[in-house]
Amino acid sequence: LLWSAQKGIAMEPLRRLPWNRGTVSSQLADQRRWYTPPSRRTWAKQHWRIRTPRPMLDRFDLSREQPQKEWWRERRIAPATFFGFPDVSQVGLRGGSLYVEQMDAVTLAVLADKCIKENVWDPEIWMKFSWRAQQLSTRTHEPDLCYIFRAFARADWFDQNLLTTYLGRLHRRLHMFQLPDVAVLLEAFANPRFRQGTYLEKSLTHMALLLQHRDDASVEDLARTCVALRDLRPQPPEVAGEVQAGLELLAEALLLRELSELPSSRLVNVLHSFVIWGLASSERRQTSTASVDLCWALARELKGQLRELGREDPKDLASLALALSSGGIAHEELWKELATNLELEAYRMSGSSAAAA
Repeated sequence: LLWSAQKGIAMEPLRRLPWNRGTVSSQLADQRRWYTPPSRRTWAKQHWRIRTPRPMLDRFDLSREQPQKEWWRERRIAPATFFGFPDVSQVGLRGGSLYVEQMDAVTLAVLADKCIKENVWDPEIWMKFSWRAQQLSTRTHEPDLCYIFRAFARADWFDQNLLTTYLGRLHRRLHMFQLPDVAVLLEAFANPRFRQGTYLEKSLTHMALLLQHRDDASVEDLARTCVALRDLRPQPPEVAGEVQAGLELLAEALLLRELSELPSSRLVNVLHSFVIWGLASSERRQTSTASVDLCWALARELKGQLRELGREDPKDLASLALALSSGGIAHEELWKELATNLELEAYRMSGSSAAAA
């Protein structure tokens, strides 16, 4: 066609010939080149991670092949990063690198704790966290050291190299720990696989020294330490004696604090801690000790708060009923209020909680 145009040959007579009817137009249609307008040449509309998928037009429907990879169902207002790094809870959807080699101890502690809260158990992520934690061990100080150790304990990521490194580092820095750091460390020791050697006894000794010689701990830190000690059962007799002695010191400190600053759920957990370790028991004669006095103070503080407590978590009502009965705390008004709220919240309780109540 280009040669014909250059030679000046008219194409109209050729089209009128009967033997050539429709041939030229079909050739022109075959040689036609599709044109993409400038509005669709932008990167955002062509990139496979940005453009909006069209299920009626796209040949490959990812939602049918891999429903768990439907990244376009994410909330558009959610940030793509967390703490300056790719969001670990969305790595399974978005992919890419976590840039673990650029994290410091604070960032690693925060992201590991986020993985626990978001139920992220990807072995590849935890392996990278373990590798980076060992690199930073000699430069990690409290409280980041305790939070990283607790995150791996709660994830039950048992790496012998990591455990040996961090137990040595904890022993090296134990003399610098304050009571909140000891509470976090005791929360990590709730995993029996992370209680190796005499590190638990050394932590209890340091906690006792802090309670005996310092009086600057807040009521929240004291209550948190009590709850951390509750989750350490069972223990050998010699360790159990140290735990009970530590709880007595905590009770003496809590009696000097304002218990109304604690939420009702924390009050129940503290009461349960003293009962479960036998410091307040219905099976033996009640003596006037700091633990028994604290249990009665907690019971009086809980009066009038059980309705809100049952709405938040009915499981706490069952724990309170078990603690009051096992501890021999015969607070008549509190028992009446507890029975009323148990009837109201019984339909929301699990089988184990209902049986305990």
